[in-house]
Amino acid sequence: MTEKDWKQFAETASTQNETEVEATIEFTREATCFFAFLVQSGALPATSTNIVKEFYVAPYPPTFAAKYPLKMLAVVTLRDASAGKRQYFMEKPTAESDWRLTEGWTIATNGEKLTQISLPSEAAQKQANQILPTLLGGPEPKGK
Repeated sequence: MTEKDWKQFAETASTQNETEVEATIEFTREATCFFAFLVQSGALPATSTNIVKEFYVAPYPPTFAAKYPLKMLAVVTLRDASAGKRQYFMEKPTAESDWRLTEGWTIATNGEKLTQISLPSEAAQKQANQILPTLLGGPEPKGK
């Protein structure tokens, strides 16, 4: 989706069910914390921390009524705009399951998907899920 598409989509928020919008915001916050940990810890093999300018996470496909199984899109803007972007998809099938990055792509400056890229190791994703409650404002995980 283009920025214009997202803006038009966002304008529909006021007509949505408030409870569903709040749940979607919480799901997005959780996915953002999971992805932020992977970025900041240097766990993304094709997207080192020093090349990241910013990123955003949003439900995919776009919705204000996200439900399980959840799928989120993370778009990473690089410091060197001529290098395009990185795009990652993450999923969480149930409330009890962990977040998982399921695919990643390099994206050309024209928006075209170019090449599939490596994902973080199982251990890195497990660590991100273990620290997630702390990132969301909860207690430190046991064993720390």
